Amino acid sequence: MKRIFAFFTLLLLFGAALISSCSKSGFSSYKFDFPIIDITKNEGESESVKTEVRKLPDNPVQGAVKMYVEELLLGPESPRLQPIFSLDSSLDFCFVRNDSGKDVLYLGISESSVYNLSADVDIQGRVGILKDNIKKNFKNIEEIVLFIGDNFVNE
Repeated sequence: MKRIFAFFTLLLLFGAALISSCSKSGFSSYKFDFPIIDITKNEGESESVKTEVRKLPDNPVQGAVKMYVEELLLGPESPRLQPIFSLDSSLDFCFVRNDSGKDVLYLGISESSVYNLSADVDIQGRVGILKDNIKKNFKNIEEIVLFIGDNFVNE
């Protein structure tokens, strides 16, 4: 009986040490702002947002910015928040280029990202939320050039 107790105690300590080491290294916290579902919002009012914090891998194969944008397009974890664009949105391209000494993010989102949105959704407001999210998490990015489908989006 003592051996079984000692075995389970050792197993529990090993599991706790493993969980502790995984949570401390290899992941970084990112902030995601999503619009709050607000049925009382009047037309023309800016959308209120709420922040979710998620831990994502430190050195993703696709790059940190692309990983972040893909995660952002997946939408919120909370049921009280709305995705920024339609849930069938996908990322066509995402790369950072240094133009004249400043980092510029070139971002292409699928055309379907705006198809299934309700009529009361302000597309320009959602584009602003997308850009604000990226700039809050990646301070080095000074400008974002956004395309939806093949169309350049100008704020």
